[in-house]
Amino acid sequence: MLALAGCGGPGDAGDAAQLAPARSVAFVQLERGPALTRAETLLDHVSPVPAALRTALARSGAPGGTGRIELAAVPIGGGVAWLAYLPGKPKGLPTDVAHRRVRGWTVVAPSQTDLDAARASKRHLADDPRFHTLPSGLAAVFVRTAGARLLRLPRLPGTRWATVALARDRLTVRQAAPPAAAMHPTTAAAAVDDRTAVAAGAGAWSPAAGVLPALAGAYGVDAKALGRDLPAGSVVALRPGTLLPELTLAGESPHPETTARKLALVLTRGQGSVESTVDAGVPIVAYVLGAAEVDTGSWGSRFAVSTGLSGLLAAHAAAGDLGLPARSEGWLYVDAARARAVAPAIDTLAGGHRARDAVARLGPIARLLAWRTRERGVETTVWEAS
Repeated sequence: MLALAGCGGPGDAGDAAQLAPARSVAFVQLERGPALTRAETLLDHVSPVPAALRTALARSGAPGGTGRIELAAVPIGGGVAWLAYLPGKPKGLPTDVAHRRVRGWTVVAPSQTDLDAARASKRHLADDPRFHTLPSGLAAVFVRTAGARLLRLPRLPGTRWATVALARDRLTVRQAAPPAAAMHPTTAAAAVDDRTAVAAGAGAWSPAAGVLPALAGAYGVDAKALGRDLPAGSVVALRPGTLLPELTLAGESPHPETTARKLALVLTRGQGSVESTVDAGVPIVAYVLGAAEVDTGSWGSRFAVSTGLSGLLAAHAAAGDLGLPARSEGWLYVDAARARAVAPAIDTLAGGHRARDAVARLGPIARLLAWRTRERGVETTVWEAS
């Protein structure tokens, strides 16, 4: 790598991946400035990536300021050294670090030993077929398994790789992954409207798996039965209600009327009377249990079950559009203001304060949307926050 400097080597490098040793376990590109700071502040609340970026920058010994900087974590002498690569001739370099100009970049290392060890590398990261070119954005990261551990990111399977891209309001994680359960249509998300507080799509990567037990505990019903009878790809949605938050389950089924009836019997614990009615032109079967009521409906291949009529009508209208991909392994939507409104009631019913704690962790986020897809051996998880 750096051994070419001053020896008639090639011209300026387009990015530091052309300079970083091929054995680097992590590679980071940052566009430092107010926009990155705002994005980190927002997405700090859903991912360890922003904190990992700050840690890497601090360990590199690079000067503060704004503008482009690239970092590489290089195994050296039984440890890992963070090298910083800055375009051009930056001013204000710390006096306690080693640095050298190489192919249009200034390379900064914690010590001269680290710098010399990196210079001795003859292969570069960009030449490694396992290196994946990073997408553009405010920040982007490539890691191998050891790099994921170093940055305290979620564990990678085997000796795989991952790329992370941070934009103004979006975090995208892509990684090699083995085949998994099939993806499912996200059409059930159309039941989410502007009164929805929390919604989750059931699938292999399913926030609904965490939502259902909490809701089942709050409503005093069998979580396992709900999970068993709810078809994959369905939506679990929570909306503010008059006395209690409204719980709505909606999706598609080969036998939608049967599915709706099974779910209604779980929610009413098999008790109460059954009544048929029509509201706003929508045929409804209501399961009445004292002052409580569970409304169900089925239309074509679609079904909906709700503890409040408005949730059922929203599912029937299917007018919502979250901007999800057509198919996914699962998804999550949170409207923070409405989630804060329903959290106390959920905690009162279930006991404790888990719902309020979960909403508090959103910090400044007003709206959160996340989903996961898996295609051709690559798993992609996206978090959007605003």
